[in-house]
Amino acid sequence: MTFDQALEYLSSALKFGINPSLETITELCAGLGNPQRRFEVLQVAGTNGKSSTARMAAAILKGQGRSVGLYTSPHLETYTERIEIGGRKIYPGEFASAFSRVVPVAEEVLAASGRDGITEFELLTAAAFVAFDRADVDTAVLEVGLGGRWDATSVCDARVAVVTTIDLDHTERLGTSTGEIAEEKAQIVKENSTAVVGELDSVAWEAIEARARDVGAALLKLDRDFSYKLSGNRLQIDGVFGSYPDLELSVLGKYQGENAALAVVACESLLGAALDLRALHRALGSLSLPGRLEQLLRIPPLYIDGAHNPAAAQKLSAWLEERLGGGRIILVVGVLADKDVDGILSALCPRASTVICTQAQSSRAMPAMQLAARASKLCDAEVFIHPSVGGAIESAIDAWRSGDVICVTGSLYTAGEARAAVRGMTMRP
Repeated sequence: MTFDQALEYLSSALKFGINPSLETITELCAGLGNPQRRFEVLQVAGTNGKSSTARMAAAILKGQGRSVGLYTSPHLETYTERIEIGGRKIYPGEFASAFSRVVPVAEEVLAASGRDGITEFELLTAAAFVAFDRADVDTAVLEVGLGGRWDATSVCDARVAVVTTIDLDHTERLGTSTGEIAEEKAQIVKENSTAVVGELDSVAWEAIEARARDVGAALLKLDRDFSYKLSGNRLQIDGVFGSYPDLELSVLGKYQGENAALAVVACESLLGAALDLRALHRALGSLSLPGRLEQLLRIPPLYIDGAHNPAAAQKLSAWLEERLGGGRIILVVGVLADKDVDGILSALCPRASTVICTQAQSSRAMPAMQLAARASKLCDAEVFIHPSVGGAIESAIDAWRSGDVICVTGSLYTAGEARAAVRGMTMRP
């Protein structure tokens, strides 16, 4: 199977949507010889921050001498981003080779079960396990795709489970309260594991606490069992096994301090020991988080962020306010139609002087014209429309003047297209 054939097979699986069951992935993994049982697992769930925390944990463990696989979703530009081994995304040939192993087994599972199909995410998850097994990793860091209870990554029994934040998102599947959503995400906490938990409201915390009690898991809570202090980009983390002063955090956003603390304590818990301080300095000081407050241009200053729910949008807006000084915010925004569009816009718009509404090349994207109609009701700023992300960015650059900041946000799909568009601009003769 070639890389293009693997992509075509994945594309054909998109129509099967999301499978709220572990039955298919369990059968698929069994047919593959259960590769997910041949390495330790650190699993990360949460409404926001889970990808950043997973990437931090993988970098930290690599620095501590572990052979690490990392599985995240969604990708920004290419599927190979989702599977990393030793800090690099896998090559297209490795991706195709993993799928060459997965696809025949998937067809056997379908034939035996009579099911219509296997989902894209189940196939990708199985392929990641195959790739990790072939690379002989000793640890896999897995980001949950959606929820926790029925997520394909939960076919694993994680030694350490991290729950970052609980906010309202995917309410049609996970529940309409933080308590209901927490119950779904808490299912990644397995028997005799360790759960590491960020800042939650009392209702969400009770759900996590109940799950840990039911399965006999150790429970480590931010600001009770460990803590952090962030000043500028200097970070101190007081963990469970050690204290780590004067760390330099190379990524932007105050909230990344909490994600770093969660990652550090998760890694301590997995290793059962304090971390090597010099290696930790290097890991956090050289970290990059694609699509998360990522600066693509310095002049004009252009940032992308995949904020796709109100809680994430509020954090982004607070950072922009702090970053801005007296300049203007030129906002390029594209949102998926199944998200809380008004909540996202209400968080982002108050300080924006210009809002350019666009749409990513996704069937789920809200049309730019509809988005602009919503934005016009919620924003005092001038609202413009451009149907392509690249064109919207060019319009933002044309409107920029010294002191302004351009921010492209609203979804990871929008952020991914922005990356490609800006790269194309900078490569022009």
